[in-house]
Amino acid sequence: MNLLADLGWLRRPPIDLRDRCRSLGAEASEPNLDFDTALLDVANHALDINQLIWLNKLVSRRWSNPVDTILARFGLGLLGSATLSLISSAIPGSGLRHFTLIDVVEGD
Repeated sequence: MNLLADLGWLRRPPIDLRDRCRSLGAEASEPNLDFDTALLDVANHALDINQLIWLNKLVSRRWSNPVDTILARFGLGLLGSATLSLISSAIPGSGLRHFTLIDVVEGD
């Protein structure tokens, strides 16, 4: 087991993670403290890239609502000479572990 590759300090994702993300997606238009807490709970698991992409979609919806509860907001610009889409989709989900909504903008 590789501690860094397996994110050994985080809990394993629950079996019903996809269902949790779907139910959160239905609630994303009216975020509140309970929504943000549930979003943080999902983020605090050892998620693979596909699961981080699901979470990224939820963060994007949450970002569009100006209601602030416990999450800080941060805009991040990425500039690079290679494809950054895999990295940029993982950053918002990882930012939630630190109580931060991150909006990633990629440049060419």
